[in-house]
Amino acid sequence: MRIAIGADHGGVDLKDAIRQYLEAQGHEVQDFGTHSHESADYPDYARAVAEAVAGGQFDRGILICGTGQGMAMTANKVRGIRAAVCLETYSARMSREHNNANVLCLGGRVVGPGLALDIVDVCTPNCYHCAPTVAAFAAGCHVIVEKPCATSVAEVEKMIAARDKAGKQFMVAQSLRFTPEHLAMRRWVDEGMVGDIYYGRLSLLRPRGVPAWGDFIVKEMSAGGPCYDLAVHILDLALYLMNHPEPVSVSANYWLEISNKPSLMAHDPKRYTVPDEMAAGFVRFANGACIALETSWAINAPEGTYNVFLAGTKGGMQNNPLTLVREEAGLLTNTTVQVNPDAGIASHSEEIRRFVESIKKGLPSPVPGEQALITQRILDGIYKSAVKGKEVKV
Repeated sequence: MRIAIGADHGGVDLKDAIRQYLEAQGHEVQDFGTHSHESADYPDYARAVAEAVAGGQFDRGILICGTGQGMAMTANKVRGIRAAVCLETYSARMSREHNNANVLCLGGRVVGPGLALDIVDVCTPNCYHCAPTVAAFAAGCHVIVEKPCATSVAEVEKMIAARDKAGKQFMVAQSLRFTPEHLAMRRWVDEGMVGDIYYGRLSLLRPRGVPAWGDFIVKEMSAGGPCYDLAVHILDLALYLMNHPEPVSVSANYWLEISNKPSLMAHDPKRYTVPDEMAAGFVRFANGACIALETSWAINAPEGTYNVFLAGTKGGMQNNPLTLVREEAGLLTNTTVQVNPDAGIASHSEEIRRFVESIKKGLPSPVPGEQALITQRILDGIYKSAVKGKEVKV
């Protein structure tokens, strides 16, 4: 969407926060100013934005002054503009649904960034997921947080408590659930074609795949390596398809033999301070089920792997290639999918669509904090078991 935004000195901070958020979501945003806290005349910015929207150069406009009132009065003098002052989300929705407003006016001294945005998307490094999530809930926002939810069970519990206190929606961005292949696997589970899943084999190995950008490899920022970057994906998917059985114990180990030394990879080995480049573990559940898991950023393997295999009482299934294994007509068959009605779904867009839908319709969170807590208990168990050299309870 093409959006024009402007503010006087009373709204410049909120303007900048909203502009950055909209740009991060892929919108085309033009900032009409002001760009400082020096006194400025709000009518100048109101007219500039209103005329740009009325002229068809932009689809919507956002104007911010101290209260929003002056901006609205000025903007509404421009033919074709329907500017509405909104100080909470209900008025904002109604102004669009019932009044077809095309310019949103906000009060920088009345509405904080949290309420103005309504939904906060936490994409900070792993070690900094908890604090902004708790702050966003305190500001009355819904929150979607990038995986992993956090870096400890205690942090996830704190985030859930903040959600409950705020009464807002909370989702962890586990996009792997929403690929066409994994939506098909969920269909097989829901149709009873797999039965009770009692064993899983999960593998996501990169022979040489240490991230060379960002702070993935810095312990103070990310806490862990491929367990938090890769294993969290396949572990969450398996738990989701298994209907989240209660984990009991983890036996695991991790290794760091390649990535902290010069190699053909592009990252700086001197910055590599996370403890693991490869990890493997075995998880036991209270219902008798077990899963074996392996993941790596670096390993001397002939090729990479990406496979989630789950065995159930009525059938088995794997994601790559997508296959259902069952006894049929006295034969053990491997069934592949010819037509997938979910083909073409972009998983990241789908997770956002489902999150917004859950808020609008009052539905359960697509990936609630309680499910992330189970994942975090296992991830914590992997690191604790590796350090202690023995199986640990989770």
